[in-house]
Amino acid sequence: MHDHACINRVTRAGIEERIKQAIRRAKSLWTGAQETGAKIHKFPRLPKEVNDNADFRFVILGPEAESSSGHPSGEAKKFLAYTTSSDRPRVYRNSVVLAVPSREGMSALSGHTRSLLGWETVQEDLTGQQIDPVRRDRLKRYVQHARKGLPGMIRQAYGVVVTVNEQNEIHAFKLPGSDKPLFEQIRTDKKTRIVKEGLNPEALLPEGPYDLWQEGDESRLATELKEAFARYPRLPKVLRPGQVTDAVSQGVREGLFVARLPRPDKSFRTWWREDMEPEVVKDDLLEIVLPNRANLAAIDHLLLTPGQLPGLWEADDSDEFRPLPVASVLKYFAGGHVATIPRDGYDDQIPIPACPEGVVLNAVEAGVRDGTLWITNHSASCWKEDLPAGIVIENVKLRPPPDPVLPRDLVKEAVPSAWSNDSTNGLKLTKALRQKRPVALPWGAVRDGINEAIASRWLALTSKSGSVECSYDLSHRVVLTEPEPGGTEPPPRPVTLSMTEIQALAEAAPDLLIAIGSAALAFTVSVSADGAVTRQDRAKVDAILATVSPALKLRD
Repeated sequence: MHDHACINRVTRAGIEERIKQAIRRAKSLWTGAQETGAKIHKFPRLPKEVNDNADFRFVILGPEAESSSGHPSGEAKKFLAYTTSSDRPRVYRNSVVLAVPSREGMSALSGHTRSLLGWETVQEDLTGQQIDPVRRDRLKRYVQHARKGLPGMIRQAYGVVVTVNEQNEIHAFKLPGSDKPLFEQIRTDKKTRIVKEGLNPEALLPEGPYDLWQEGDESRLATELKEAFARYPRLPKVLRPGQVTDAVSQGVREGLFVARLPRPDKSFRTWWREDMEPEVVKDDLLEIVLPNRANLAAIDHLLLTPGQLPGLWEADDSDEFRPLPVASVLKYFAGGHVATIPRDGYDDQIPIPACPEGVVLNAVEAGVRDGTLWITNHSASCWKEDLPAGIVIENVKLRPPPDPVLPRDLVKEAVPSAWSNDSTNGLKLTKALRQKRPVALPWGAVRDGINEAIASRWLALTSKSGSVECSYDLSHRVVLTEPEPGGTEPPPRPVTLSMTEIQALAEAAPDLLIAIGSAALAFTVSVSADGAVTRQDRAKVDAILATVSPALKLRD
């Protein structure tokens, strides 16, 4: 009955219709594609249904596009050759990959489908008839087995990929047999030339392997770089245009490029060694400029802190950063400067963009106010405050932030020369502490120490005192005395622990809990860093500290 049904009852049209229905339900053909960023086109009828832009297009064609290795069908070719008509060639053809069935795969699929339809015909003919239960169960198993095998036959039939090669020729190649989802197999096959990881931003440079710059180019639109990978088959394919923009953003952060965006007034915003806002990255007018041809409109003052810019700060034999003349910073950004960075066995040359003198000086002042930079000269020492009027900033030197002034540094026993009649003031404390340090201490450091001493009740403001938050010329109005006896017991003096000591404290915790009895044991903790910390590193540290307590953060 089955043989008779296959030969005489099952039609070719019926087989083709069943195959088309099954193919459209075969999720293994497109599973995982959308998650990678690919745009999926399932069985388009015409090339115009596949948009022509920089997005990666994964196109699954029907049986009419069946091809063999080295011989793409005419139906497949037209989806890569043009869009609406033969006189409208496809521009972004490198971003299109076609999945089509092989001829031998379709032959096997047709044979399997004919057998399935034959069993279903027999089952239909015997419906309502009295037949042996064993034969009925056997027939049911035959039908189920044929139906279950159909998706696998479809997956194996789709074993040919059609796309353009590096010479911009439409070619077809056969995939090896696999039970993996089709798109995953296509994505990982070397012949497809799809970038599997992120792009290396160094590869986007003029001397990189992608050859994206013309001789004499000073800048390129970011959109041009993004579209180049979809347009030119000599380049690898990228699943997301965002892979290119991510590489551009990373290159800006690493100082390989300067990003530039025009304003309506013809001026520019620039970014260099910093993050760009998401809306900026997406702007079609965003330009990427080579550092040796760029002029910065702004500098993040955090870039001027020690260890951030290549070759700007120098360290002495004890790895302490030497004072940096502001004049050296101005020379660094004067244009044409190239920093030399030792690498493994060679010196790397890093071009530094130019920046107007006023912009550099504004960044220095912002760093001083923010507390990331400390400036000194023979008469001035400023940190966490505005620069004194009349100071010639080009003649001063930059230093890392000063060591903190601790509450114990301010009491009468520590600086007796600053105390008289059981009181002192901010100016006296600053002058006395300057005598004890090799470099004149800034008022900002003393002010921070006073605030901490008041908070921890080492010192107290008198009733006649002015605000602690004042400039140096008003520091004499900050009048301090020792706290009056009685009232709340002053807290114990804080102790700074090293990481090794903190580990030892954690190991001693079980013994401490036993010794304290039924009382609750708690520690008051603050976290600080000895040296400059970048915003990125600070965020990483705060994220780790948050796993201990959301309130625990790295102190300024």
